[in-house]
Amino acid sequence: MAPEKHEESPYWLTPDDEERARLNSQHQVLVQIADNKILHAPVDPSTLIRIADVGTGTG
Repeated sequence: MAPEKHEESPYWLTPDDEERARLNSQHQVLVQIADNKILHAPVDPSTLIRIADVGTGTG
């Protein structure tokens, strides 16, 4: 799929390297605040077979 032109994108911040870096930094801060526990659901990680990777930022 071809990337969208910025003018057509519903994302109001410029989708460039600087914005990706900001999002990655924001993610790192939130992970630190959560004490590196990014799985908050009451799920036993040892029982997981698959995980849906949805809405995880810049991937």
